[in-house]
Amino acid sequence: MNKIGRWELSKSACNIKKRSKRKKILFIVGGKRYECAKINEKSLEAVEAAQNYSRELENMQIEQIHLFWALVQDQEGLIPQLLIKMNLDPKQILAVAETEAKKLPGVSGPGREMDKIYISQNLDRALTAAEKKADSMKDDYISVEHLFWGLLEHPDATVKSSRSMPH
Repeated sequence: MNKIGRWELSKSACNIKKRSKRKKILFIVGGKRYECAKINEKSLEAVEAAQNYSRELENMQIEQIHLFWALVQDQEGLIPQLLIKMNLDPKQILAVAETEAKKLPGVSGPGREMDKIYISQNLDRALTAAEKKADSMKDDYISVEHLFWGLLEHPDATVKSSRSMPH
């Protein structure tokens, strides 16, 4: 497992559910183990998309902007629908998020270990906030709205840039 902050992510965390019906550890938060069942299916898909997007851009760690992008790019998902209700254009926000993500430094070459993906400290704060929000709402699962809330509650510069665009 790879670790930064209080969150740990296994090498293939997002593929665990597809490989086995048995529940396996996805995250370890503050010594507390969260199985795939703690995070709902859509949240798991968003984490997987964020992980894949960070790999595609050759980033060493999953940043907030990767998860933000993953939540917004799911055009059939809840987050784009919320943005529309807020009179925001999800496609414009997605374009800004992609621009911000592409500014992040990439690492390639023979020293690059593709199976080593880290979680940035800023994403750690957002994930922890999402977990606390779910707990405070007495929800059994961390859902996409909790993830999005965590990103908006503790945004880094890239997420701030993506969400502060004109309507």
